[in-house]
Formats: sequence, C-alpha cells, structure tokens
Amino acid sequence: EPGKAIRAFNVYKRMIDQAKAGAPGAIRPDCISLNSVLNACAFTNKRDETDRTAALNIAIKAFEFVTTSDPKYGSPNHITYSTMLMMLNNLLPPDDYREGLAKNLFWRCCKGGHLSGFVMSQVFKTLSDVAVLELFGEAAA
Repeated sequence: EPGKAIRAFNVYKRMIDQAKAGAPGAIRPDCISLNSVLNACAFTNKRDETDRTAALNIAIKAFEFVTTSDPKYGSPNHITYSTMLMMLNNLLPPDDYREGLAKNLFWRCCKGGHLSGFVMSQVFKTLSDVAVLELFGEAAA
C-alpha cells in the first residue's frame, strides 16, 4: 500500500506530540508503536523509489528518536533491531552501505542486551557471507 510508512510515522508523531503536551486521553508511544512504524517501513514496496526512500528515512529517524529520547517513549527491543535489519534487507541493495548499517545495528543490539534468534536470523539474511565471517569468525562456519 503506497505511503503506509509515512502514515504510520505520522500517527507515531501525533502520539508523541500529544503525550508531550499532556493531552487528555493521549496514548504514550512505546516500543510496540515504534515497531509498528518500522514494520510498515520494512514492508514498503521497494520498486517505488519515492516510497522506498521515505521508508528508509522514516525508519532511521524513528529508530534514532527512540534511542536518544526519554525512555518513557519506549526503548528498542529485539523486535526493533530485527525489524530494522529486515528493513535494510528489503529496501537496500546488498552493498557496503547496507552492510555498514547492519553491522552498526548488530553491535548496538548486542550492547543493549537484545540479541535473540530473530535478530540473528535477520543478520544472516542482511549481511553477505564475508561480512558474517568478519563478525563471527569460525563460529559462523
């Protein structure tokens, strides 16, 4: 569905704005809200350049917001990292840029204590065999 990442992000931003303003009945966003935005981004039609670019930018912006903001708006969990990796795999070509982003996410995930089987499955799908060997050495063989 065209524009779904933009629509999901707009709902997320409204939730943040209303929660910050203390609006009556405001629903404070959390990691589930974030993961929903990231999921919309991950499953954006990669053939539509406008949607694909918007989804990439939205995912990075939303992820950076939640990792640098007040934890009351949610903290990333293993689903967050897995979905970010899935988004990279689905929307970017297999090149050095994608691998650099994926490695950065992997290490941030590890540092945060969120490594899981789901994260690892996405790491193996997103990184080349060479990059996996660089990360894990003989344990990857």
